Amino acid sequence: KLERKKISIEAESEKLASLRSEVIKQAEMNQVHIPRVERKHKKGGKDAANVEFDYSLVKENTDVKDENEYDRIKQRYMDEIATTETDIQKISPNMKAFEQYNAVEERLKSMKDDFDKKRTGQKDIVTEFETVLQERTETFMRMFTHVKENIDNVYKALTKSKKHPLGGNAYLNLEDEEKPFLSGIKYNAMPPGKRFRDMDQLSGGEKTVAALALLFAIHSCHPAPFFVLDEVDAALDSANVNKVSNYVRSRTREEALQCIVISLKDTFYHKADALVGIYKDQEEETSGSLTVDLSRYGKHVKLSHSAIFGTQDSSLHDSAELKASPTPTRSSKKRNRGNSSSN
Repeated sequence: KLERKKISIEAESEKLASLRSEVIKQAEMNQVHIPRVERKHKKGGKDAANVEFDYSLVKENTDVKDENEYDRIKQRYMDEIATTETDIQKISPNMKAFEQYNAVEERLKSMKDDFDKKRTGQKDIVTEFETVLQERTETFMRMFTHVKENIDNVYKALTKSKKHPLGGNAYLNLEDEEKPFLSGIKYNAMPPGKRFRDMDQLSGGEKTVAALALLFAIHSCHPAPFFVLDEVDAALDSANVNKVSNYVRSRTREEALQCIVISLKDTFYHKADALVGIYKDQEEETSGSLTVDLSRYGKHVKLSHSAIFGTQDSSLHDSAELKASPTPTRSSKKRNRGNSSSN
């Protein structure tokens, strides 16, 4: 019985010695220093079996009562070891850091070169933009100054009469002279005999005259070969129609200006050099035109409706050139429109 017990103890001792040897080897591989006390072998050598651990540094868990407590303490230590290993892996150095740094440095250099190139290009573009802006501002201010200086004279010519020989007044101002393109233009017209009011408080006829004054003032700066005025007299009374027609005729006489006026009022007809009438041909179901050249008649000859269109006997009927030329364009308008042309 004692022999069997001895054999069992020896087997357990060998097992523990093997376990101790594995622990020591594992510690050496992990570069973990374990405090121990070495003892010499009888033959003078050293091995794991002759090494005793130094437990003097252990301050806790020195008295383990049973295996359950041992397993619990061991598991706690294993958890702490796992946590520590995880932390070590997190702070472990990146061996490719230098390669990544070089790649990032090259990319930074490339981006810096590209940035410098674009910044230089931006300076050139800003310089070009400022040059164009300066030229545009100078051109606009030159045009605006000319129109501003002439619009009052044009408005006076359109509104003067025997009762008001001086005519009205017109003013053109910039809302912001330093930055004219970021603000608007203020235009005010004061008809003769009336107080100063905003443009939106003027009547339709007064607004029409003011608009014509602005149009002819702009034309004085950049003359156009001809004007087309489409029923600009629609909102005008007979007195203003006469003023506008006289002014248009004077401009066509003084300047190389052709003016085509579409009107329904005969005041413009009397001032025209030629008349063009549009009518509907009931038989052909097309539009036709009638042309009369008034320049063939002297100013002393008074032309009547019958003399021009031949509805009554007239001594001028035979000499008037009345031309009818139907056009292929269909018209659904029930009223005729008279066109007068001043040259």
